[in-house]
Parts: sequence; C-alpha cells; structure tokens
Amino acid sequence: MATNVTELFGIAYPLFAFRHCRDVVVAVSKAGGLGVLGAALHTAERLEIDLQWIDEQLGDIPYGVDLLMPANYVGAEKGGLDQKSLKDLVPDEHKPFLDTLLTQAGVPELPEYQRSSKTERGLRFSQQQAKGVPMQYDVGLQRQCWHIHLLTHWMGDEGWVKRASAQYRRFVYHSDVVRLHGSILRKFVDDEGGHCVEVATTSFNQRGEDVMSGRAIVALPSREQGTSPVARRL
Repeated sequence: MATNVTELFGIAYPLFAFRHCRDVVVAVSKAGGLGVLGAALHTAERLEIDLQWIDEQLGDIPYGVDLLMPANYVGAEKGGLDQKSLKDLVPDEHKPFLDTLLTQAGVPELPEYQRSSKTERGLRFSQQQAKGVPMQYDVGLQRQCWHIHLLTHWMGDEGWVKRASAQYRRFVYHSDVVRLHGSILRKFVDDEGGHCVEVATTSFNQRGEDVMSGRAIVALPSREQGTSPVARRL
C-alpha cells in the first residue's frame, strides 16, 4: 500500500503504533508499520536500554520515539533550559516553514491576546500561558486514530473510509475519559459510483466538552447494486 506516508517513513503500510512496550514497537515495525516507543515516562537509563534492544531487534528497519516537551521546566533557575532557551534552539528556517504549513492547511489566526509573536504563527503560546496547562496531554495523531477506529468498527470489513477529518478543540489530559459518537448526515452516490454516507462525529470528555469533532465520508456495500467498495479496490 504505497502512500506519501509510507514513502516518507520507508514503511510498507501507513500504520503507526504508539506504545510504551518495546516488544510491540518491534512487532509493528517488523510487520511493515512504524512502531513508536512512548518514552515520556522513561528514565534516561531505561530509555538507553530499550533503544539498544530495539536496535538489535530491528537493524535498519525504521521505528520512532515519542517524547513530550513539558510545560514547566524544573531547575531552570539553576542553569537548566527554560522555555525561551528551548525556543532559541529552533532553527530560524523552521519558523517560516511552520507558518507556511499553517497557512496551506487553512489554520486560522489566533486572537491577538493569545499570540506570543506577531510575526510567527507557529509560536502560539507564551511561557506564562504554557505554564497554565495543568498536566500533560495527548498527541493529536493519537486522537485521530480514535476517530478512525470509531468509523472502521461501525462500517465493518466491507466498508471503506474515503475521507476523514477532525478538529482538536480541547486538551485531552492524562486520565481523561473520552466517549466518541457518530451520526449519519446524508446518503448519496458519489462521482465514482460509490454508495456513501457522510458521518458527523463528536468526542465528549467527562466534563461535557467536545474535544474533537469530525466529519467523514464512508463508502458502504449496496444490496440493490451488489457493489462492494473493498472488492473494487483489491
């Protein structure tokens, strides 16, 4: 299954697995996906041991490491890196690249009071605002996987997700409980002759906040026409 993602990462399938277990990381990468080691809670010693073991198992097969940058920096007053120092480490050429990426993706400008920089859209929050985040939160890509799982579990093995998008509207903090729901907006036959439904999804946490709303187009088999969106793609 060749896509831009598989070519970019040198993998056979566009499948990412974020796990704290190194065995799962190795198994997914060996199967043709990209295993990603969740190392946010690793000590330096444990991380070195796990990475050495993964390298021995995989050789040249690609895998990833997922690290979180904390909102607060303990020890900055004793010579450690504070947020400004970390920001200064970002290469200058990356900043206009990020601004262009946001523009191309149609990401709207932040309100004036939320901007930490008037010229760099990518530098979104000031140090004071960053310290206001109460705890670590999830990675957006992980949340998108929940969205896809909701669709694939509902449509079954004979359906096909043609398009899916989601908006990350709130932080999902560690230990939050998120329940996903979906509703069918319309049924139609698309330009390719596929029998499709448009689905709207919501993702409410225990505080009643919709942390991720989404839309999707799903192709389904037709009893009347005897068509299968999976069969026509195999």
